[in-house]
Amino acid sequence: RLVPKIYKVAHDAASSVCFGLDVILYADLWLLNQTNLPLVFGCPSIQLQTRQSKDSSDAQQDGSHFDESASKIAAEAALMEIFSTLEFGEKGKNLTYSEDDSKEGDIHLLPYQHCAHVYEEVFEYIEIESSTIKRRWWASEKHDSYRRKPSNFAFEDCELTWVDNSWKIDCSGQPTAVQGGWESCRNLFGGKDNNFSGRRLFNPTDAFRRRRYFRRRTGNSYDPDRLPYDFGLPNGINAFHQPVVDAFSRAQRKAERKASDNRDGNPAKTASSKFIDNEPTKISVRLHDGSWSAPAIIPDTGNAHGVIRVHASRWPILTKTRGGGNVNKEGLTQISDYASGHGSATLKVDYENGVLSPEVFELSYKISEITGDWGDFSRLLTLSPRFQIRNDSKLFIMEIKQAGAQNHTATQIAPGDASPFYWADLRLPKLASVRVVVNRQDGSRHYRWSGGFDVCNLGMTAMRIRQARKVPFSDYDPMPRQDSSLYQLRALRSHVEIRPGTGGTGINISLQEEDSKGDGSLFRIENMTPFPIWVAQDGVLANPIANSDNFRTKVSETNPEDSQNNKGWGDHDYTEVDGDLARPMGRISFALDVPFRQGKYAGRRAASMAELVRVRVALSPLSSREGIESTKVVGLTDVREVIRLNPSKLTSTLTANIRQRLHGVRVLGVVTTDGPTKVLRFHLMRKDTLNNVFSGAFGNRIGNDFPSDRVESLTKVESLISSKKGGKERREQIATAAKQAVSQLESDGLPNEDDAKRQAFLGSGLSSTGYHTSPHNDHEMGQFFSFHASFGSIMLSLVDSSPTEIAVMSFKNVSTLAKWDSLGTSSASSLVSIGWLQVDNHVPGAPFPVAVCPDFTKQNLSELEKEEKLADETAPLLMIGLNFAPKHKSGIRCLRSVTVSPRNLAIAVDLASIVRFHRFLMGVKAHVAHFDSVSNEVAAVVTVFNGEGKKKIMLPIFETSISLSTTSSSSRKFYFEGFTILPCNVNLSVAPSRALTAAQASLEGGETAAIHTAVRKGDVLIGGNGSNVLGVTVGGKNRTPLAVFRGVFKSMIVDALLRCDKASLNFAGVSLRNHFSTGSQLSTFLAAHYFQSIRSNLPALLGSLSAFGNPLGLIRGLGDGVSDFVNEPVKGLKKSVEELDPFFVVDGVARGTGSLARHTVGGIADSASLLTETFSKNMAVLTLDRRYAQRRDQGSTLRGDGEFSATFTGGVESAVAKLVQGVVEGVTGVVKAPIRGAEKKGVEGFAKGIGKGLLGLLVKPVIGISDAATDVMIGVKGSVEGGGGTSQRRRGVDRHQQLRPQRPLYGRDRMMRPYQLADAVASALMMRTRLAGEFYLSHCDMGERVALLSVKRMLLVDADGQELLLLKFRHIKDIEVRQIPGPDGFGIEWGLLIFLNTPRKNGNEIEVISCKEKAFAEDLCAQLKHGMQIVANES
Repeated sequence: RLVPKIYKVAHDAASSVCFGLDVILYADLWLLNQTNLPLVFGCPSIQLQTRQSKDSSDAQQDGSHFDESASKIAAEAALMEIFSTLEFGEKGKNLTYSEDDSKEGDIHLLPYQHCAHVYEEVFEYIEIESSTIKRRWWASEKHDSYRRKPSNFAFEDCELTWVDNSWKIDCSGQPTAVQGGWESCRNLFGGKDNNFSGRRLFNPTDAFRRRRYFRRRTGNSYDPDRLPYDFGLPNGINAFHQPVVDAFSRAQRKAERKASDNRDGNPAKTASSKFIDNEPTKISVRLHDGSWSAPAIIPDTGNAHGVIRVHASRWPILTKTRGGGNVNKEGLTQISDYASGHGSATLKVDYENGVLSPEVFELSYKISEITGDWGDFSRLLTLSPRFQIRNDSKLFIMEIKQAGAQNHTATQIAPGDASPFYWADLRLPKLASVRVVVNRQDGSRHYRWSGGFDVCNLGMTAMRIRQARKVPFSDYDPMPRQDSSLYQLRALRSHVEIRPGTGGTGINISLQEEDSKGDGSLFRIENMTPFPIWVAQDGVLANPIANSDNFRTKVSETNPEDSQNNKGWGDHDYTEVDGDLARPMGRISFALDVPFRQGKYAGRRAASMAELVRVRVALSPLSSREGIESTKVVGLTDVREVIRLNPSKLTSTLTANIRQRLHGVRVLGVVTTDGPTKVLRFHLMRKDTLNNVFSGAFGNRIGNDFPSDRVESLTKVESLISSKKGGKERREQIATAAKQAVSQLESDGLPNEDDAKRQAFLGSGLSSTGYHTSPHNDHEMGQFFSFHASFGSIMLSLVDSSPTEIAVMSFKNVSTLAKWDSLGTSSASSLVSIGWLQVDNHVPGAPFPVAVCPDFTKQNLSELEKEEKLADETAPLLMIGLNFAPKHKSGIRCLRSVTVSPRNLAIAVDLASIVRFHRFLMGVKAHVAHFDSVSNEVAAVVTVFNGEGKKKIMLPIFETSISLSTTSSSSRKFYFEGFTILPCNVNLSVAPSRALTAAQASLEGGETAAIHTAVRKGDVLIGGNGSNVLGVTVGGKNRTPLAVFRGVFKSMIVDALLRCDKASLNFAGVSLRNHFSTGSQLSTFLAAHYFQSIRSNLPALLGSLSAFGNPLGLIRGLGDGVSDFVNEPVKGLKKSVEELDPFFVVDGVARGTGSLARHTVGGIADSASLLTETFSKNMAVLTLDRRYAQRRDQGSTLRGDGEFSATFTGGVESAVAKLVQGVVEGVTGVVKAPIRGAEKKGVEGFAKGIGKGLLGLLVKPVIGISDAATDVMIGVKGSVEGGGGTSQRRRGVDRHQQLRPQRPLYGRDRMMRPYQLADAVASALMMRTRLAGEFYLSHCDMGERVALLSVKRMLLVDADGQELLLLKFRHIKDIEVRQIPGPDGFGIEWGLLIFLNTPRKNGNEIEVISCKEKAFAEDLCAQLKHGMQIVANES
């Protein structure tokens, strides 16, 4: 950018001095590394330099014979492959043409790198024929990309030095030092089996071989003392990219592409055309000596996001198949150089294995615009870790690693800190495991790793954390009592969410411990019975062989404080395969031992959360015989799901008498919710035994007849098995619990099943509930507040930057009601009701005056339906009800119910209005963003020294790292017990944009008028620059016949897609139960839901297009007609029977027949009129006469004036006029078009005018015939539906009018003032007079006459709109208010005498305006003087 310096102005103009120009250089792309990795950046060679030819200076300077270029080698290889294929030779087998595994083999390092060491590499290629070297060349990993051969030269022009003493030859894979480190392939042309690949294979019989040389050098460094300015790279920037293809600015390249598209034939290329490349810029990344990643695609404009994988291994395929083993390495060897024929040279090399590390680094990248002036030239590519792990615990240090990887690869995160997460081994599943760092006295970890969880699965997951396996308890050193809280951990919660600002590519994972008793946890088990209950995740393999003392977990270690409250249960120890014990009258948190489970068969998806949280439940350890036989499975995601456990099945624990008495007792488990926590709650219940065939005497008989010796033998076996695990104490406790249950049953203390379900679901009997925060007890109540506001009407005026009022939003009967308490210990509620919504479209030339309004219209209604419709119209348009639960211990906001009840809407828009609305919203967004950036950013500066002294240049600010606030779970979490959005219907109408008149274009300004012109031409951009979703291309011109044809075709397509007549779009409702999410996740879900609804409505949209004749509307109308034809006689018959009058039958038949005729004839006529209207509009575009097309748009039509009021007679009259007009336009255009063209462009314009005139002579009469047919069909429809009664009523937006005229803006500066209806009416009236297009100033209402004042003139009109007087302010000399004689010479009245500078054409030097009152005259005098003052100031 060239910026002229400020002139030194002297008193004498000749002595003024100019100091020259400031030249500011901008990089096209800045590269910012926000990771902690020493990344190296590269790009394809074509972006940095043109490919070297055989006579290049570099090749000559090397002294090597580059007799064949890379392209010639590839061509010969391809020819050889074809010959061998035709000959059915061995080289012709297994030909596949696919992409190479290396993705981008031709990658060049960028000149500047912000890292300590950089690896240089080059590949030596040879072709062997008859055991001799036929040719040799040096290239990149891509064989046809030329490179310099390796040498030991020193870096003279910079401070770079070699880190390694010599070059190294890569011996990864099959290549060895004995055979020179060569890998081979059969041919350079072919698929994976023939060409070089990452498998690094060697076959002595292959014709082509290559080997890789690599060597480390230092990274670039700048010495500030050697720079003229105190400036290197901006802080945080790691590299920059200035490709050859970007030698011209993006705007210049875009213009060059457009110009090249408009050229036909083989035009001569411009100076910049050789740099034009339609391929986007690509940037690749690698780490140390690893392989290059797939490129990040940099679009020409706008923002972009993506994910790239950076492999630490140089040969990822080799690492995946063979691991990272070492290759035998020979010592230093002298080799002969290159056999070039130009002397003999030697190069000292070493044989070494390349990097084969299995690590994989997933990075997310973002291409964004730089704020300020830098954004015109530069953009920013930001690389950040895809996965960021944050430890939200306040107590525990946590470790995370890839599941199955070695422990030394784990990352340790302190409480409150965050750290990036990368994959340690590409061969392992992409799952992560977590554990808590709690050390024992011997230094070992107290907790084991959790099961692997999917870090890409959005949402929350509870993971079970178990203690490490150990030696028997007698050899275990117990923990200190003061640190017991560290040993009570049962579960961790992981929350996976999308990181904001990454386009969905970055992921944040927060880790936090859950309460061991389940307060605020995701899942909880509550045992409100005297029986112990064992639970475990279903699907986890239970291995009974593992029942040994080495795998015991002592219950007392988990909750030592519960041992006193559970009568000895804490003294027992059980194996993990027994499951987790829920002690009597206790509760525990539940989590998943296996948070992720892949499908058993190939291609099966991973298990869903509903499948993972299925729980196995039993009244005995799950590994015991009783546990296996009595296990029940329940899903924790299905609220109200019920299971029943039978304690009488504990045959080895209970006596026959107790078991017989327990037949009427069941342990009932019910899945319920406690805020966001899913709770499996157990209660005792009384089983109804009246209808049980195995109850009573018969059941008792069966129980008594069961062989007692068999029972005793089973009991002995079970006792022997369980004795090693403290089974004796367990049996005693179960027996005690059974006696308590029997006692309650016999005393009628147990509820029946319905009452037990109710108690379990409501949580009756619990000592504390999940609601109420810990600082407040259950009895503490805060202050209660209520709020109620009601508004009769609220109006919002939207004014864009033109400035013009583009829309008015009106809300009626708005009411809000809220109730809450200060402590949040009770429920709160809120209700918002909007009775009416209407959006008036004030965009100039809008075909629909009302854009949005309610749609309650129904046709052909009975009396009962009319009453229902009236009640429906009086109902609110939108109701939103929120019911908040009391505060929960987890801090998650719980809502008992959210209900959104929308009504049907009618929407009618055009594309120009949509673009204007979108432009307004983007302007508001940019305005807010500007104030945020001004308040938050502190700009950096660079000091430049010149002849005038110091000068400061503002620099952009770059975030060097990811802040903790970005990685934290900033979005508040919500739990919805019920979330409901009712379905609704949208009646959509879309019409093409109308052309602006000259007066409207003058008021709107050149930029806004250009938007309307571009919209009419179809120059629309979807998903355009930056964050803009919708845009237009302004100022495009079609300069060639091909471009003209494209423009005409594009205009036709846009017009066809933007003419939709009352399409009925049905949007399905939303119903969520027990749903947990954040605000951003909920909005994303709703957006996806309604986007899917729009996709499902595409057939309705296509069927309602006017270009196809609205076939869906025709079918809908025929269906209504047939329905009326059948239903109306039936209704008449019923009415006749009730009234005993046969007239109702006749009337019903008549109404049904008439409805069928109206819908049939009217529907066919309407479809035909839409088809002919589409034909006329497209033919008007073919005339290439823009003025003619604009006059057609601005002219009145029967459909625009109200199609339901048209008649057949009016349609015929309008048809004749349109036919005559088409013929006249065609004939006169032959003369006018050449004259108009000659006035603009001389002879060339005259020739083009003749062509347009002749084309119009053929097309315009055809358009007249088509318009005539359209009007006749509209008239037929209007006449047929004229007697339709209620069907004559307009639907949707046709029923409503604008609430008020457009807001007036005053003076040349278009100032805003409080809205005045009189000024708005006067401004609208002025647009219909000769003052149209001039800026409104004021008006003066004098009763029967009105004076309209613009910034230039005054116009006096009467009550009929007839213009009486027109004066320019600059012609007025003086104004005087005095009494004058009446109009007939009788009486005296007040008048205004206007003295002119020059006489008018009729010779008058004075104009007199009579006024009935003196106040009118004085008011008009003051306004005229104000206008005169404005003109005088401007002059």
